[in-house]
Amino acid sequence: MKKSIIAVAMAVTLFSGATFPTVAQPVTVTAKTHSIKKAKVVKYYHHHYQNLKLKKGYLYQTKTLTRKIHKAKTYQNRTFKSRTQVKLKKANGKNALYYFVYSGKIKGYIWSGYIKHSKVKTTTSQKPATPTQSNNNSGNSTNADAKPSITKDQLMTLINQSPDLDPTGQLLSLTNADYVAYADVLWKNYNLSGFINDADNFPHDQQNITVADSVLTPYVKVAIDKWNAALGQTVFTMDSSKPAQLTVDFGSLTNADGQFGGSTIDIDQAAFNDSETHHHDGTDSAQQQAAANFKALEAQRQQNIANYQQQKQAIKDKYQQLLNQLPDAAGTQTGMAEREQLGKQRQAELTAAMRNYNQVNDQINQQEAMADESDSNYKNNPMDPSRAATDYWSGVLVHEFGHDLGLDHTPYLSDIMGAYWYTATEDGLPQEYYKYSWDREKDDTTNHDSGVNTVTLSQRDIDRAKLTHAMKAW
Repeated sequence: MKKSIIAVAMAVTLFSGATFPTVAQPVTVTAKTHSIKKAKVVKYYHHHYQNLKLKKGYLYQTKTLTRKIHKAKTYQNRTFKSRTQVKLKKANGKNALYYFVYSGKIKGYIWSGYIKHSKVKTTTSQKPATPTQSNNNSGNSTNADAKPSITKDQLMTLINQSPDLDPTGQLLSLTNADYVAYADVLWKNYNLSGFINDADNFPHDQQNITVADSVLTPYVKVAIDKWNAALGQTVFTMDSSKPAQLTVDFGSLTNADGQFGGSTIDIDQAAFNDSETHHHDGTDSAQQQAAANFKALEAQRQQNIANYQQQKQAIKDKYQQLLNQLPDAAGTQTGMAEREQLGKQRQAELTAAMRNYNQVNDQINQQEAMADESDSNYKNNPMDPSRAATDYWSGVLVHEFGHDLGLDHTPYLSDIMGAYWYTATEDGLPQEYYKYSWDREKDDTTNHDSGVNTVTLSQRDIDRAKLTHAMKAW
């Protein structure tokens, strides 16, 4: 059966650390490396730093610090940024502060003691150190001395007046100072991503995408069109003549069909190639599905014939038994009338049985004609974007693009970002980032009709993406 992207997408983002092995990689060194056998997150911070320099140590791939990926001294001449920091609890019970730093494609977690800070610092609860641009939604401008236009209590009133996890109305038109001051509140109340993209990944509010394997191109195009249309602007492009900020490619994933990793989106190669799991591959998969449809209809036709024959024989047997029960007066006027009456009743029941058989047969013929037309359209144009509403893999990519825009999961399967459950994990992510945990979906949407399987963006998906844009996450 199909692995649902939203059932397993608890670990879709690279920076959650949940989709990678938790076995530490031994490294023989003489310097102290602060390697932690298994670290747990105590608390998250969202201070914004620029012009950071790395002195020594290692960059780790995940916040559990189980895999070293870079030696810091290799990049001593590079300048890094950080928007997320985590207080970790070591195996020995001691706490340590680690920064998630990034510079181009080089990124990872490093101990704070191995970082050289610049003098410029801004935080989500402090005034910006440098003037910021005007807010795209409100048109209001702010500067280094700007103060929030509303209090935290007023903000919570707006949040409580809006639908669950759906920022509406004034929440989408606050000032820059409001979004800076209350970023943590908004992140948590609207399940925004723990990894918020740096604006550098969206120059001029756009992100250019490259597709490493052309097989994925049609699905990427559908995903791009879906988000651009929903947001009313060209957010994603696919222009080979320009530098790309995001790469889509196949990968080997564990318990996920898709995974967002900051500058990459991976689609699980094995799941994609499994024609029995996902109907993605143009003509071959369509023909297999059509063959299954026709086989089912033929079984219904044969069952209808068998039912009719059985019913017809039962009627004949019934009236033969009634005739046999008549008194031996066939030659009398009374006997002939009784036999004639039984004959009329027998014929009426046979006619009704035939009528029912014809009605069922006509329904089967109609379904077969529709299936044949659908199969023909699919085979003639298997990747027509108009079919996106039934294309699972396009839905997977729309979902992953949502992570790219700073969105995490919701308990509503009608959302493209919906997930079946989200409960406490070893790093305590729900308590820090999520409005609440859930162990089942909160709407009546079935898996078949989910946002991913129908490639449908809900108003909640769109509003949350508009919020992350207003917060300058992209």
